[in-house]
Amino acid sequence: MMPADRVSTDAAITDLERLLGKKGLVQLMDVFLSNETIPVTASDLEDFSGLSQSTVSRGVRELRDYGIIERSEEGSPYLYRLNMDHPAAEGLLEAHHHLHEHVEEIQAASDEFDPKSELFHTGSPFVELFRYPTNVKLLAAMLANPDVGMRAADVARAAEVDKSTVSDNINVLCRIGLITAEMPQWATDPRYSLNREHPAAEGFLGAIDGLQREVEDTPSAPADKESKQFPDNNSETIGEIKDQFEELIPTLSGDRPDESRPDENWIERYSVQRQAERLEGVTGDSETDSEPTDLRAIRAIDSENLPDDKDLKHQLHSATQEMAATNSCAA
Repeated sequence: MMPADRVSTDAAITDLERLLGKKGLVQLMDVFLSNETIPVTASDLEDFSGLSQSTVSRGVRELRDYGIIERSEEGSPYLYRLNMDHPAAEGLLEAHHHLHEHVEEIQAASDEFDPKSELFHTGSPFVELFRYPTNVKLLAAMLANPDVGMRAADVARAAEVDKSTVSDNINVLCRIGLITAEMPQWATDPRYSLNREHPAAEGFLGAIDGLQREVEDTPSAPADKESKQFPDNNSETIGEIKDQFEELIPTLSGDRPDESRPDENWIERYSVQRQAERLEGVTGDSETDSEPTDLRAIRAIDSENLPDDKDLKHQLHSATQEMAATNSCAA
């Protein structure tokens, strides 16, 4: 049986790798780490990261689920900032800060960085270094074995990548000093090891240490931690719509329910109604004008605006039937 401390270390490494290796999250994390405790709006995140509204909405939900950022309780619009109480926050801040000491080396190693670009969200060493998921995997493999010298083949196995990929991508990590490469006299290929003396490496190790403590302190952690903290895309469809309207609702003057009769589902109904009204043919359809707007909205979304997800469509279909029955009784 694997020792408990090794299990928690592996879980912490996996969490860090997932946080930095998922598309869109590293750009958002760069904004939050750059601003530290300064709050930003969703619109700010779009401007600072260069990401689309839907990508920002999805990424913010995942980072909030993970606990690394927090949202203001009230506001129009909502404000988001780094959660300084998160066990990985301090270490990530340190790593983020010291990576900026290697701007030129990291930018030079990035095939996608345009030195002529005037967009202020491009060129961040944190983003450029982790733009490629392979770099995240290689660093995670070295962080998981901080005191071990490994050949390229060893690194490839630990990172679960091809050996040729190691040779192509590890050079930038060596160039900025996060990883050292030494050639023993009796060897034919170098031995790679984490440079513990590099302040960015120290920051990443600190983040892992914090995550490890969190894993150890969490009672009966779910077996499928990934599915809990990073939901599948299919389960996000309604959640994204709800999040977008939570941003807009405080600015609206009407269409709210009677405050004396709170309705927990009004956001969802409001969301699907407004979404449906944007679909061609939903509003003003003579065949459906006799139906309530919210019922027409659900029918439209059920038939035209959902991904190919049978379970999700079944849920909305059931809701449609139930609402139709309710309206029939009311009539």
